[in-house]
Amino acid sequence: MKRIIYASSARIEFSPVQIEEILIVGRRKNLAEGLTGLLIHHENQFLQVIEGENDAVDRCFQRIKRDWRHHNCIVLADEQVASRAFADWQMAYRKPCDLMDMQQRQFADISAIAKSVTDGELAGHGTLSVFLRGFLSSFRYLNAA
Repeated sequence: MKRIIYASSARIEFSPVQIEEILIVGRRKNLAEGLTGLLIHHENQFLQVIEGENDAVDRCFQRIKRDWRHHNCIVLADEQVASRAFADWQMAYRKPCDLMDMQQRQFADISAIAKSVTDGELAGHGTLSVFLRGFLSSFRYLNAA
């Protein structure tokens, strides 16, 4: 099983209706592909976790990279995992204001690192790995709504 976590910058200002449309389409596709994950959108930045079988994750991520609505797509983690962090969530959605204080700080730290490097520079970035592990583990008690 594979997990990809990426950050990107939106090319346009998204309305709540546009975000809802992204979620409807993404959840339908994820259900069909057996994918789960989380999407966070804040101040024209996206952070997304995609997890599932290797080929399905790769196909999904290739579609995402081709999407014109965002750019500067930086892979923060691409790893094999034993289990899903978001097993019951086809695509949970959170705005940073929906997150606990600790998660907001973690999101800000992860976003700052993602903005400061290019895709190839993240390999072995120890601090980022620690932030991502803490951030993902903090979601185990939240509902997927």
